[in-house]
Amino acid sequence: MKRPGEYQTSNHEPVALSVADFWNNLDKAQIVLKSLENFDETAFTSEPLSRYIEVKGNEIVLDDNVMLNAQDQLIFNNGELVNGSTLSTKNFAKFLRLCRSPDGIVYGISAQNILIKDSYLLMIEKIENDREDKVTKGCTLIGSPGIGKTHFSLYLAFYLTRRYTSTNIIYQQPDGSNVTITLHINQRNRSVIKFPRGLGGEDPEVTKDSFYIADSIAPSLCKTIYTFLVTTPKNVRWHEFKKYNPKRYYAPIWTEKEIWDVWEWDEQYKERIPKVRVEELIRRWGCIPRRVFVEYNNEPDILELISHCDTYTFLKNEGGDLNDNYTGKAIYIIPNSDFTDRKYVPASEEICKALYRYHESNTKEKIIEIIKNFARTAGGPLSGRFFEMMAHDVLRKGGKFKVRRLTDNDEDDLDLQELELKYFDEINEITPGCYNVPKDPTFKSIDSLVPNRNGSNHLYQTTIAEKHNIKVMLSLYY
Repeated sequence: MKRPGEYQTSNHEPVALSVADFWNNLDKAQIVLKSLENFDETAFTSEPLSRYIEVKGNEIVLDDNVMLNAQDQLIFNNGELVNGSTLSTKNFAKFLRLCRSPDGIVYGISAQNILIKDSYLLMIEKIENDREDKVTKGCTLIGSPGIGKTHFSLYLAFYLTRRYTSTNIIYQQPDGSNVTITLHINQRNRSVIKFPRGLGGEDPEVTKDSFYIADSIAPSLCKTIYTFLVTTPKNVRWHEFKKYNPKRYYAPIWTEKEIWDVWEWDEQYKERIPKVRVEELIRRWGCIPRRVFVEYNNEPDILELISHCDTYTFLKNEGGDLNDNYTGKAIYIIPNSDFTDRKYVPASEEICKALYRYHESNTKEKIIEIIKNFARTAGGPLSGRFFEMMAHDVLRKGGKFKVRRLTDNDEDDLDLQELELKYFDEINEITPGCYNVPKDPTFKSIDSLVPNRNGSNHLYQTTIAEKHNIKVMLSLYY
């Protein structure tokens, strides 16, 4: 208790009517499937689908009592399957149409229609299945900067309001400054309360019946039904949270289809960003929506960005405890199929080459350290590309090399001459007597080729793998 005369303030404050209206009606948001192509309406206007969906022009709108699962099946809000309701959504884009714009309510989102990525449904399904152990009380979802983690957080909140209608939700995120917004959404009495001082010291009775979503902020250690921490790979946010032994999942970057779905269906983007510009940004930065839709007129300068990257520390610390805002823009997290493991890959071939050339010019020893220390780790894809580029540099410059023949294991010396470097897209662009490297690093069968050099053909494959099948494209020699 406070001492007599000591000023006491409540940690519960009302919110603006617009904020309360947004959260209280989140469960009324519509799941909408959109198609640019004509589709056969018959399948959607006959039983049993016609009971749960409505066709409106080029849109299919789901009723409030059903959702989609990861297998494109209709499910009731309680999770039960709707019999005979598998949809074919391959040619559709899935959106969540909110009742009103979240602009000024959810920081970082202004669009009223947000894309429902396939990975959202898959991740939620994985989390729900893992929650059945009744032991784990939380999880950390880690994704690269700029992939729209708040979009996932908002869709997750929507899912929870539909799936668990009698539970409360705590939604917490920074507002873009140093202020943290903490909201308590009570679904039973349709009330929304703000906790201006966060959850520290809050009565456990207030939180124990709540799902807690901490978006890009260190979560408070309070008793909840389940806590979701959605964050970039800065583990300062989960140091204390680790005491709860949360599950860890990794969120993917976007696919090209998902980028184009948003561009096609959002008129402001289609008008402001030419198609060729979208293609250019994807080639340079990969499928990161922030690069494409937010920074299209002010993208980061690659050389400036690379000069601030700390590739070695990023890989060593798995992206955590790294106090820079640069490396995560050059190296992305790519999860495995069930989101429980990941690898680190360069944002693009252009970014990868820029990283390598920067280290080559400024910290050459780091290239060796990265290859040596991370070849068998999640950093393997990046260290493998560094090894490949280093091998190209060494081989084309020529010299004496010790080789072991695959036919009889005998060792021998091989003298190579310095050669001109040539890049090619197609086989007919290969230049005899030069060191030819495919522009596409995933080019099948070879990493480089020197045809007809002093009567010999040299084909090179480079790898950091312990085992690697050697393939030969005979068409290269004829």
